[in-house]
Amino acid sequence: MASKEALHQYVGRYYSPELETFYTIALKNDTLQLVHIHHGESRLNAIATDRLQASWWFVQSIEMVRNADKVITGLRMSNGRVRNLWFRRLPDDFGEEKLPIANK
Repeated sequence: MASKEALHQYVGRYYSPELETFYTIALKNDTLQLVHIHHGESRLNAIATDRLQASWWFVQSIEMVRNADKVITGLRMSNGRVRNLWFRRLPDDFGEEKLPIANK
């Protein structure tokens, strides 16, 4: 079993330009969860270093992708029909900017 520190590296928000959708990996009660706005949550199991497994039929395996500095830059999702669908990791503060308010 991976340590809590190791699991925390995976936590973040990921975006697929091909699907135009977001997935979030969250750590809840020491368990990784894959979260999608329409599909809800699915428990993720760490099966090897940088390899996760989900229970959804459309997301069966996840491989984390790291750069030369060992920083996670994204992930690749696969299932029986789709291989290596790319999701880019977004900055931790993505979506937190304040929107301008129109003058009235």
